[in-house]
Formats: sequence, C-alpha cells, structure tokens
Amino acid sequence: MNQQVYNFLINKTNQDVVVEHIYPYTYQCIPNELSRDIRSFHSDINLIDYMYNYYHRPSILYTDLMYYLNNTHQQIQSNMPAFFYIIRRFFSNRILTDKEVSEIFYKLSYYGNDDNILCGRIRMILGMLSPEERTDFINRYLLS
Repeated sequence: MNQQVYNFLINKTNQDVVVEHIYPYTYQCIPNELSRDIRSFHSDINLIDYMYNYYHRPSILYTDLMYYLNNTHQQIQSNMPAFFYIIRRFFSNRILTDKEVSEIFYKLSYYGNDDNILCGRIRMILGMLSPEERTDFINRYLLS
C-alpha cells in the first residue's frame, strides 16, 4: 500500500482497522464474475437512468421493472414469474418457501409518489438482476 494512502487511513482510523479490515481487501482480488457484474451494473444503470430520466419518469421505469419481474420469460418452469428465481438467487444463503419469496417481492412494491424512495427500489431491483437479465431488460423495454 502506498505510504501516503496508509498515513491518510491511519489519521482517519486506527492501525487495527487498517490491518484487520482494509489490508485484506487490498491484497485479495474480487472474483471475476463479481467484477464483471459491478462493471456492467455501472454502465447499465447509466444507460437506464439517461433513457428513463430523459424520456420518462422514474415511475415508468419502476413499472417496467415490476412487469419484467412478473414475466415468465426464460424460465425453466414457464408458469413461475421471474421474481421467484431472482429473489431465490439473491438470497442464496437461505432456503425460501414460495410464500417467503412472495413476501419479499411485495415488500419491493411501492405505491407512493416519492421519487427518492422509488429510485432506491429501482436500484435495489436492478442490483438483484444478473448482467444477462439487465441486458435482457434493456433490450425488451428500452431498445424495442
């Protein structure tokens, strides 16, 4: 680590925090799949923000995302909406029943007019999607 960066971190925190919590991330690389997801999220969110904020309102983007999650496209079981697979993948450390998945999905629902809350929900949903699903969403709802 660069000495100037080290001195800055030591001045803002203490040495234990730097050694125990920051050093491990400077020496361990993140997995390639996660790196690809982060890069694609950044470019996808910029494109989506530009297109929807320029041509539409955030509520239109939110509605399109909810339609996308309720769609049965590209699924193994064509009778199950996409959100069952997306939420289960996102919470892969837990075994969720259909009822629990539905409850999580309904918590994503928002019927108010506050654009800040809506934008937070939009970013959360986009973050739950895989890079391929975000690309599919862009192709279906932005470019078609």
